[in-house]
Amino acid sequence: DAGSTVYFLGPSKFGIQSNLEQYWKRYHAERVRKGIHCKILYDHDTDPHIVDDRNKLALCEAKYLPFQTRVPMWFNICNDTVGMIVPAESPPLAFLIRSQKTADALRTYFDYLWGQVHT
Repeated sequence: DAGSTVYFLGPSKFGIQSNLEQYWKRYHAERVRKGIHCKILYDHDTDPHIVDDRNKLALCEAKYLPFQTRVPMWFNICNDTVGMIVPAESPPLAFLIRSQKTADALRTYFDYLWGQVHT
């Protein structure tokens, strides 16, 4: 929904493979068209150019997680839905949880981590 925010927690090089970058370009174009904001906390393996590129997109902010991690999966949170994506598996795995309480709890965790990053 316009004005809402989607949160990505922990994406890494596994989600930024060249075969996925075209998907992400389309995703962000559609997200901007719909007026949806985006906040991303990347793991430290992510190329700085990717983080810079995301920060240049409309309605998007990106930072690195405030700690080192190498987990080949990420969470995304939007409204009452949490997705857990494991792109490094073959085939990639995705789990969806529709739960307002779970989404709110994970968003609180995200906000805490976001506040720990001082750029």
